[in-house]
Amino acid sequence: LEFTDIDVSSVAGDQAKPAVGCGPGHCVVAWQDTRADEQGDIYATRLSAATVQDPLGFLVSQTLGLQVTPTVASALGGQWWLVSWADNSLTPEIHSRWVDRMGNLSGEIVVSSSAPNKSKPTSTCQDQFCLVVWEEVGSNTGLRGARLSPVTRLLIDATSTVYTNNTRIQNGPSVAPIGGSFLISYFDNSWPGNDNTRTLIVEAATGVSAPFFVSSRNRPRQMMSALAVSGTSTAVGWLERHNTFWEPRARGFDGFGQPTGPSFSLGGDAGYAFGETIQKPAFISAAASGVFLAAWSIYAPADLRLSVWGRQFTTSGPLGPAPVLLSNGVNDARAPSVARFGATNLVVWDQATAAKKVIQAARIDSAGNSADPAGLAVYSNITSDQTNPEVACDSATCLVIWANQPGAALPTTLMVGLLDPATMIMSNVQQLDDSVDYEWFSLGRNAQGYLATCTHVNGGNWDVRATRLQPDGTVLDPLGLRLGERLEDDYDPAIASGAGFFHVVWTHEVTGSTDIVGTRVMWEDGGFAPTVAEVLVPAGDIDQAEPRVVAMGGTYGLSFPLVHRLS
Repeated sequence: LEFTDIDVSSVAGDQAKPAVGCGPGHCVVAWQDTRADEQGDIYATRLSAATVQDPLGFLVSQTLGLQVTPTVASALGGQWWLVSWADNSLTPEIHSRWVDRMGNLSGEIVVSSSAPNKSKPTSTCQDQFCLVVWEEVGSNTGLRGARLSPVTRLLIDATSTVYTNNTRIQNGPSVAPIGGSFLISYFDNSWPGNDNTRTLIVEAATGVSAPFFVSSRNRPRQMMSALAVSGTSTAVGWLERHNTFWEPRARGFDGFGQPTGPSFSLGGDAGYAFGETIQKPAFISAAASGVFLAAWSIYAPADLRLSVWGRQFTTSGPLGPAPVLLSNGVNDARAPSVARFGATNLVVWDQATAAKKVIQAARIDSAGNSADPAGLAVYSNITSDQTNPEVACDSATCLVIWANQPGAALPTTLMVGLLDPATMIMSNVQQLDDSVDYEWFSLGRNAQGYLATCTHVNGGNWDVRATRLQPDGTVLDPLGLRLGERLEDDYDPAIASGAGFFHVVWTHEVTGSTDIVGTRVMWEDGGFAPTVAEVLVPAGDIDQAEPRVVAMGGTYGLSFPLVHRLS
């Protein structure tokens, strides 16, 4: 099954830095365009379903000098779109214009014209308010923002608000609506040599902002983030690197994105980093009551091996006296993945043996105890290592995907099997992809079935592909579908499930940096019907990678490890 990207603009000159905003049934795409000015103007077009309503695009802004890096936000249920950009025609400024469904434009609004230099705006809207946030570069880089009204199409904050103005650098902002506020996430390098993730809550009605950390610890590095939702609670977890060991930590947030308290340690063996074998935490809700299960693999210097640990927790802190050792403690165990079926959780991982690595699994009851001490081997192959499993479950059965690694001379393949959690027997094992990266793949489930995504290796290039599977493991798309149609590499996909669709995000590598991009993949009888791929995080001066995404009612939580919500 193949598809062709929508040709939004192919006129003379360069079209670059696209941005998209979507409302019910309609989208607006804006971009930099050099057809009339080699320094760049801003053009846009409207999309309805798969139809480009303005094949040549329409001019949004054309002045002497550069107009660059547009951002688009939909307002008032898709009645209006706010297009904003950096204008460098005279002095560096942030400008905006409103576009309605008919393509009519309001007058150009100067959002901010005061010194210093301004660049890389990002924007979002909710109800009667929109927020534009940008970088300002003086002796250091900070963030400013201003609100606009989609009702009056006027600027609310005549004087922009300073959100950060610390020493060194704060940049790479992303912004999303959350409750009656806006959530801004950004990179902070205020402490030399230590990078932090910070967030701000901005009240939509007043513009008043209040900062908080996702991870409030200043000195160590926080990375390999993961997140999940249980009831009205959200948990964000990560591994924290100290000088000589890694520590699994977590923090809770309520349904409005407000932290419920400080971050806390999940405890366990204080293990050393061991190459790439330290795995990201995997989280899944054990019940609708706000209980989560974390599983992680860590190299313990006491016994010189990798072991898989698990622990239940709430947004207030860990449960039980200590983490539970899930693997056998004798052979290396790594790459845990977790899924819930009923009131029980299933943890799968790869386990070293005297011959080859096998897929191991254990069931964790509602009290956090393992029903399968040391785990059970559920799949092995005498000629190949079986590694990096991912699991997803419905109420009765589970699907597992994993990498089949025959050796350096042969390509790694992606496998799938149907695992019965009652008997712990794997059946219907088959190949999904004939050449993949050994760890960059993921598995999601909705009411229609499962979606498996992988990083397909095609010579020296990587691209993201997807395959639908029925609940019994039947493969619907044997050849898969390429989601990214780009010249550069796409890899490390993550999936969140919705009603009738999946939202897939992945890392997109461009020259000198990496961004997070994504697409909505519709589940239909005829196959996939992806929407236009949308950039979820604006390209900035820092790399964004390792995206993780979960469904949160009508929105999504995305972590990389900046945390924000997507409508």
